[in-house]
Amino acid sequence: MIFIYFVLVIASLLFYILYEGAFSFYLFAFILLIGVVMNILLCYTRKHIKVSFAETQLYSSRGKMNPVTLRVENTSFLPVPVCLITISYTSGFETKKDFFKVNTPVFPKNVQRLTLNISSQHYGTVSLKIKDIKIIDMLRIFKRRIKPSKSPMMQSECNITVLPDYKELENPIYDYTGTGIETDNYSKNKKGDDPSEIFDIHEYSEGDKISRIHWKLTAKQGKTMVKDYSMPLTNSIIIAVNLSFDGSDEANELLNQYDTLIETTAALSMHLCDNNCQHKILWYDSNTQSLVNCTISDFDDYNYMINRLLKVPLSTDSNGFGNYNGVSEKCGHLIYCTAKYSDSLQGELSALCSAVKYTVLLIEKDHSHKSAYSYTNNETYSVVPIFPDTLDESIENIIL
Repeated sequence: MIFIYFVLVIASLLFYILYEGAFSFYLFAFILLIGVVMNILLCYTRKHIKVSFAETQLYSSRGKMNPVTLRVENTSFLPVPVCLITISYTSGFETKKDFFKVNTPVFPKNVQRLTLNISSQHYGTVSLKIKDIKIIDMLRIFKRRIKPSKSPMMQSECNITVLPDYKELENPIYDYTGTGIETDNYSKNKKGDDPSEIFDIHEYSEGDKISRIHWKLTAKQGKTMVKDYSMPLTNSIIIAVNLSFDGSDEANELLNQYDTLIETTAALSMHLCDNNCQHKILWYDSNTQSLVNCTISDFDDYNYMINRLLKVPLSTDSNGFGNYNGVSEKCGHLIYCTAKYSDSLQGELSALCSAVKYTVLLIEKDHSHKSAYSYTNNETYSVVPIFPDTLDESIENIIL
C-alpha cells in the first residue's frame, strides 16, 4: 500500500505542476496531509499498545493442545485496524526456531485476550517469545514497529513444560532393608527400632515394652508415656539417567528414544512414590556441567525433579556416562536408563555405585532395530530392553 501511496503523491505533484488552478494544489496538499496525519496518529497509538503473555509458565501433556493466552492492551482512544504479532516457537532440543504470526484488530480503551493453541509431540520445554509487533494505520499505508516490553509486569516469553502422564504400574518392589545400606533419613509414616530418633510418644498400652517408657515425661504428666523409635530409611533404589544419545541417528529416532527414556524414568519414580519408597535420581546437566542428585520421598519431590530433568538438553557426547566418574553411592538397586550400551558397562556401573543389584534399561529404537548385545538376566545384573512402540509391556518386565 505504501507504494501505491507514493505513486499517488507523484501523480498529484505532476498534476499540480502541469495544470493551473486551485484544485490541483488542494489535491496535492490533501494527499500529502493524509500521510502526515496517519503517521502522527500511528506514532501516538504505538506508545499505548502493550502485548504480553498472560502466563509465563504452563504445563501440558505430550500431543495435547495447550491454550496460551496473549494479552493485548490499547490505552489510547484510537483503534488499530491491524496489529501483527510475530511469535517464535522452539523446543529445548531444536536449534531452528519456527515463527508464526497473529493478525488482530485492537479496539480503543480495551484489553483483549487471544488464545493460541500450542502442542508438542515430545517431552521437554517449549519456549514462546514475542519477537516483533507491528501496527498498521487505518488506510493500511504505513507500519510502525513496537518493541516487546522488557518490564517484569509485561512478560514477552512463555514456557510450556510437557510432562509425562501418570502411568499406573504393578511392578514388584523388593525390600532392601536387610541389606544394611541405610541413610540418615527416617520414615515419616512407619515406626522402627532405631533409638537414636524418636518417631512418636503415646500413652502406655498393653504390649508396649517397659524399656521404652519415657520416665521424665511420665513423671511430669502423671501417666505412663512410651516412646516409639524411628525406622531409618534404606537407600534402596537409585535411578541414573544417561541423557547422551547416538548423534548418527535421525532426529525423529533420537527424540523417540528420549521420550521413552523420560517416560520410563517418570513412571518408575511415580510408582515408587505411590508405594512410599524413597529413592534417588541422578543425571548429568550439560548446561551447568554438574551432576544432579535428587532425593524423592513424595510427589512434591517428584514434581521438582521432573521439571529440572526436562530442562536439560539431550547430548550426543559419546562420553556421556563418563560424567558420572567420581560418584560414590551405595544402594540396594541401581537402575541405569540409557540408549547406549557397551561391554564395559557392568564394570562402570560397579564403579558408580556399590549395589546389591544392577539393572540396565536399554532404550531401543524399535523391535526391528534391536542392539547386538545379548540381554543378560541374573540375580545381580540384568539388561532389560525398552521399546518405544511397546513401552507399557517393556516396563512390566522391570523388577524393582
